[in-house]
Amino acid sequence: LIPSPTPTPPPFLWTRLNSGQFIPRDQITAIVMDPTDPGILYVGTNNAGIYKSIDGGLSWQPAHNGLARAAIDTIVIDSKEPNILYIGTYSGGVYKTTNNGELWEHKSTGLVNLNEWLGLVIQDLQNTQHLYFTTGANRGIFKTENGGEDWSQIKNTTCPDSIRSLAINPVDAKTMFAGNWEWRSQCDGGIYITNDGGETWISSNLKAQRDINNKALWVNNDGTVIY
Repeated sequence: LIPSPTPTPPPFLWTRLNSGQFIPRDQITAIVMDPTDPGILYVGTNNAGIYKSIDGGLSWQPAHNGLARAAIDTIVIDSKEPNILYIGTYSGGVYKTTNNGELWEHKSTGLVNLNEWLGLVIQDLQNTQHLYFTTGANRGIFKTENGGEDWSQIKNTTCPDSIRSLAINPVDAKTMFAGNWEWRSQCDGGIYITNDGGETWISSNLKAQRDINNKALWVNNDGTVIY
């Protein structure tokens, strides 16, 4: 008999931060931490908007003043000005706050085909006024060069057409990775790559029915490894 391998114990211990007395018992869909103050966190929920903690997650308060949509998909905190955050919502486009979540403004001028179950927003770490947004629908990738004041549609190629994940190279914003879901798609599942800011895409060697799930791609800080 071949002996079973002994699992390596994980190096981290997890403890529950909150028992639900502040956050309604809802699905948490996104979480970010202030890069200058680890005690400040924001979480997005599927039905109850945004909640904020200033004590490392021990207590939470609602921070969704101005949100017309409660279903949050992604949260981005500006790496240079953490008082600025963006959220992508299901079917509702993009919202932005410039005052640490006290008030949110709708920033979706130019966005179309919002009636999808995805709202991914990602930021260029070299130029934080430059962001991308996708609903996952065909040709549904947009960019802004002015912090969300207006958006323009990009992507000239057919594939990927059912995007479920989008990641940007932190040191080269023209390079992005998209995870395609083959269901409801005319394209292979797997990872697609662009080197021209999303105008054209090529399929990587990870394809052929290997569906990439929602928000399942991440690139390390120097852009050399993708997970």
